[in-house]
Amino acid sequence: GGGEPLVRAAWERPISADRVNEAVEAIRSSPAIAASFDQARQLGQKARQCLECLPAIPAQQALEELVDYVVQRQN
Repeated sequence: GGGEPLVRAAWERPISADRVNEAVEAIRSSPAIAASFDQARQLGQKARQCLECLPAIPAQQALEELVDYVVQRQN
C-alpha cells in the first residue's frame, strides 16, 4: 500500500516518536487491518470445522471458545 515505505522507515534507526505515530496512522488508514480480521474469521471457521470431529468433551468446548476469543479480539 501507499504507507508501506513509511512503515518500513519507522523501523530504521534513529527512530522518533513522530515517525512511529506516522507509521501507526498509515497502518490504521490502510485496508490491512480489515483484511487481517477477515482472514482470521476464515481461519477460525476452518478451525471450528476441524474441532467438530472431536468428541463433545470439555476440552473440545474450550478449544471452540478459544477460537471465538481469538477471532473476536480486536485490540
